[in-house]
Amino acid sequence: SYEARIDMLETEKSSLLEQIQAKSASEKAAEAEIAGLKASLDEVEAKLDEVQQDKAAAVSDLQTRMKEQEATLNAKVQSFEEQKSELESKINSLNEASAASASEAEAAIEIERATNQSAVAKLEETIASLQSNKEAAVL
Repeated sequence: SYEARIDMLETEKSSLLEQIQAKSASEKAAEAEIAGLKASLDEVEAKLDEVQQDKAAAVSDLQTRMKEQEATLNAKVQSFEEQKSELESKINSLNEASAASASEAEAAIEIERATNQSAVAKLEETIASLQSNKEAAVL
C-alpha cells in the first residue's frame, strides 16, 4: 500500500515534470517567437525610419527645385515685363513722332495749298488780263 502510494506519487511526479518540461519548452518557443517578432519589428522600424528620411530628403529636394524654378520664372516674367514696358515706350514715342510729323506735314500742305491757291489766283488774273488785252487788241 505504501509502495502503491509511492508508485502513484512517482507517476504523478513524472507527469507533473513532463507538464513542467512541456510548459517550459512552450515558453521557450514563445520567447523565441517573441524575440523573432521583436527583431522583425526592429527591422521594420529601421526601414520605416530610412524611408521617412528618404521621403524628407526628397520633399526637401523638391521644395528647393520648386523655389529655384519659381525664382527663374519670376526673373523671366520680370524680364518680359521690362521688355514690354520698353516696347510700349518706343511705340508711344513713335506714335507721338508720327502725330508730330503728321501735324507738320498738314501744316506744310496747308502752306503749300495756300501758296498754290495764291499762284492760281494770280494766274487767273494774268489769264483774264491777257484775254482782256487780246480782246482789246482784236477790237
